[in-house]
Amino acid sequence: MPVQRRSWTVQRVGWIVMALVVIAALLGLFSSGPLSSTTAQGAAGSVRIEYDRFERFLTPSRLRVVFPAAADANGTVSLRFSRSYLESIQIEQIQPEPRQSLTAADGVVFVFSSAAADGPGMAFFAIKPQEIGLVQGRIGLAGQPPVRFTQFVYP
Repeated sequence: MPVQRRSWTVQRVGWIVMALVVIAALLGLFSSGPLSSTTAQGAAGSVRIEYDRFERFLTPSRLRVVFPAAADANGTVSLRFSRSYLESIQIEQIQPEPRQSLTAADGVVFVFSSAAADGPGMAFFAIKPQEIGLVQGRIGLAGQPPVRFTQFVYP
């Protein structure tokens, strides 16, 4: 009888673990959902990044960057992506297309035409993670402190 009771205890623990895994999956721990989608924002007047905390290796995803309408003298807005982040992802498409892309010592600067004066600008980046594990990124307006965010890439 003691062996049978231990067996029942192990079964109940297994059921609880399986139920927790299913609940975590439904909430977005392994895909899209409330636990997965999040936003990182810098100081007032800076960028806001909308992204998924959890990604899959080599699976397409989207990153949305919202930036203020304020432009420089040329009527452009420059977004700087950190080199470490760009080395761990592949950018497949950018909407709208940037006016130009410039390499910098610590990353890449994408130059966009300024948004209308009545609202913020927005850029969508179709990305594909190229590394497994914790990926840390920094995106910001040129000349301002970047917004930091972290993603976990599953195998």
